[in-house]
Amino acid sequence: MADFFEKHKLNAAQREAVETIDGYIRLTAGAGSGKTRALVTRYIYLAEELGIDPDNILCITFTRKAADEMKKRIAESSSIQLEGSRISTYHGFCYGVIREDGTRLHLKKEFEIIDENEQEKIFRAIYEEKNLTLKDGELKSLNGALSLYKSNNDYIQWFEGLHSRSYQENLLAFDGELNRVLANPNFRMELDEITRFSSAISHYLARQVKNSQYDFNDLLNLTLHLFETDDYVRTKWQNRMQYIMVDEYQDTNLAQYRLVN
Repeated sequence: MADFFEKHKLNAAQREAVETIDGYIRLTAGAGSGKTRALVTRYIYLAEELGIDPDNILCITFTRKAADEMKKRIAESSSIQLEGSRISTYHGFCYGVIREDGTRLHLKKEFEIIDENEQEKIFRAIYEEKNLTLKDGELKSLNGALSLYKSNNDYIQWFEGLHSRSYQENLLAFDGELNRVLANPNFRMELDEITRFSSAISHYLARQVKNSQYDFNDLLNLTLHLFETDDYVRTKWQNRMQYIMVDEYQDTNLAQYRLVN
């Protein structure tokens, strides 16, 4: 065991973080102080020294680049096979959950992920169809309004496969809900913005439901919905994820916090 820590050149605080495997721990350290080294070494310690299957270790980062860098550093310092490992962003983890258990919500097995570029294309197409002009900075405001709606509304029920609303019914229902949510004085939106944004976003949402398309907000919210309403799925993933590590935990938002817990 001593050889392991000599090889990875940890200081006393880093070694304590790596060796502490029961309960919750939080590493507080400044930039360049070896926080990532401690995370990487802890992963290797769990897998190589304690024999924990990488499938049972969840390591969350905030960007794909950070996840790739962590995989690279683990590969360079160990013989762990990382193909299929659970080192990913929150959205990457949620994608895996929905791919495996989305049928519990009667979702289609084949679905499309909408990234930021595709989202922009959809909004531009909607504005063109409605003969509206996108103002400078409006796409950013649209995305902000969409996130506000998805974080303040139980919309996810209409993405489940058993609902029977038609496209037009979805359009009208989403529009009404959006007008109500965006009219909240805390959001400080003008009336014309509320009307225009509600119309555009309701078309976006109705298309999502029709075409089985999910954006990054949906991946997180669908997974949360599954974990909070389906005891079988929640217990299965709780048993599978024996160890959870979150990089840059201080940047975790409420939905991500709920997911990890």
